[in-house]
Amino acid sequence: MLVTRLRWLGDVVMSTPILEALRAALPAASIEYLTYTSFAPALLRHPAVDRIHTVTPKPGLRETAAKLRELRRAKFDWCFDTLGNPRSAILVALSGARRTAAPDRGPRSRLYDHRIRHESDERSAVRHQLDVLKPLLGRVEERQPSLHVEPWEIEGSYAGQGLDPEEPLVLVHPGATWPERAWPIERWAPLIDKIGELHPHATVRVITQPGWEAAARQVEGEAADDARALPALDLRTLIALLAGADLYVGNDSGILHCAVALRTPTVGIFGPTEDDVWFPYERWGPYRVVRRETSGRTDARVEEVAVAVAEVMKSKGI
Repeated sequence: MLVTRLRWLGDVVMSTPILEALRAALPAASIEYLTYTSFAPALLRHPAVDRIHTVTPKPGLRETAAKLRELRRAKFDWCFDTLGNPRSAILVALSGARRTAAPDRGPRSRLYDHRIRHESDERSAVRHQLDVLKPLLGRVEERQPSLHVEPWEIEGSYAGQGLDPEEPLVLVHPGATWPERAWPIERWAPLIDKIGELHPHATVRVITQPGWEAAARQVEGEAADDARALPALDLRTLIALLAGADLYVGNDSGILHCAVALRTPTVGIFGPTEDDVWFPYERWGPYRVVRRETSGRTDARVEEVAVAVAEVMKSKGI
């Protein structure tokens, strides 16, 4: 079995219920995954993944040919493509898989054996990705995404940042892939101060991602609480920190989905993003979303986010 989602990080994470559904239904099957190289670390050590195949976003002919040879050697019985964009459609069509399935995305969907149309009244992106399994398993129950981290990874990530594993850790992430999805930078420091009032003994760290270094430093400088900006971390180290954290607060981004998949109490701050599509998580645990949009930008009030944080912290006894 091959499952593929080339991009983005959040979408890769939201595809993990497919892996668990396949493993539950076919425990002896070999389940492999194809994605962009930058997102592969998220799936490391996942118990439902036997092998990860990677490709770069703009592969040349030599890389593409080598990857196709690698895929064809596996002789997949099924390939499930949850993206169905032109690049993945071509890779899947030439992969040698006996049967293929993907969402119906117009003319290029003719490259697949099975073209999946979603029920019009169902909005969850997790549900939409799971539907790709219909030709093999029928409709499977929607479930929470999952990632796996070993205890030694968490210990190493804490030690690397000089963190005490006995102290509660709160991670906040002011960055976003698209600027319009980012909560105004000047609101993060007041929120951190409110978190400090709710939990005076918590350690607060600000996640830094490429392109948002200045924002992380600004939040660090403006917060009255001792909130320090982390250095830019590789994805696996950041995921390990998330796995050990007691609370995560962030914009709509791939890291947000990682936090939920790691069962870390999470508050998402949304603006133009449709939360019923991209944050279908509240039914599964201590995960809350605050959504307010003004002129196409994320515009939640500090007080609204602080209330959600307090609810999540209370529900987990933090």
